[in-house]
Amino acid sequence: RPSPEAEHYTGMFLSHGYLGESFRVGREQELGRAQEVVDNWQAGFRGSLLVTGRRMTGKTFFAEMIGHRYFGNRYVNLRPNVRITLSGRTLEPTQDLKAALKFVEKNSRGRRMMVLLDDLSGWQDQDSALVADVRSLLTNIDYHADELFFLVVADDVLYDRLRLYFDVDRYFQASLSMNRLRREEIIEAILIRHGATQLDLVDVEGNVLDADQLLALVRPVARAAHGHLGLALQQWAYGIERYDEEHVRFVGAPPYALDGELTKDAGILLRTVLLERVITDYQLRKRFGPSYRERFQPLVGLNIGWKGGLQTDIKWSKSNLYTLNTQQT
Repeated sequence: RPSPEAEHYTGMFLSHGYLGESFRVGREQELGRAQEVVDNWQAGFRGSLLVTGRRMTGKTFFAEMIGHRYFGNRYVNLRPNVRITLSGRTLEPTQDLKAALKFVEKNSRGRRMMVLLDDLSGWQDQDSALVADVRSLLTNIDYHADELFFLVVADDVLYDRLRLYFDVDRYFQASLSMNRLRREEIIEAILIRHGATQLDLVDVEGNVLDADQLLALVRPVARAAHGHLGLALQQWAYGIERYDEEHVRFVGAPPYALDGELTKDAGILLRTVLLERVITDYQLRKRFGPSYRERFQPLVGLNIGWKGGLQTDIKWSKSNLYTLNTQQT
């Protein structure tokens, strides 16, 4: 975990979502393609974008930047269990995506606007299967993409399933992956956030590092991230400790390696929970059939340790839901 004493500094690296255009690095090709799709929609064609990528690759930042850059205040961010207000009407918190989309369609008539669905998999619950939510979304895109511009965010695990079962790419004018940035762009992202904190980085003796010394610390972090922006930002933040009120010091984050082997059944179960986010015992039994009780149910409560402090658990709660929790200790 990042040092609590350095929260003012590390928060700039771990914050989620759009921080402003000044924090953008790279993505010129993706932005150019997105602008083409928006321009075509404004000219009367269908408009829909799918933004994909691994966790912490900047999907939400990019999606919200599209909203701010091209739509101003003419977009609605649909999020599960969050109250939505549109044209003076209010939809109470819900995890029913079909109802949320119907609310937007009904109350946006005459207003051309963007509809953002950040993290599509978050809409499902024990009463609403993800398959039903996806079908509702694709139906709405089919019928309303000439009036509403749809921007949907999905992680790579879900995206693979959507392509397999729904041929989802044919519903979108473009699918944009956020998975990779150039090393120089990752370095720039770290330096921009460092500058925004208005804190100086010092060495062990308290001497403020100059630009070259700072760059010498940032480069290995960017190189180790292999193009993954979020991983680089997280590793930098986790390696920071507070020196005094106006200074911080980079001590480095510990490396990670899998502690022990992951069995095939454990991997299948982890992937299922990772995809579904929340899933009931009944849903697991339906998915895995007769083999569930013998092969998978004994794995409930599984604890996978990673050298360096990463902890992953599958837990059984009183509400009979399995959830996947990952944290760094």
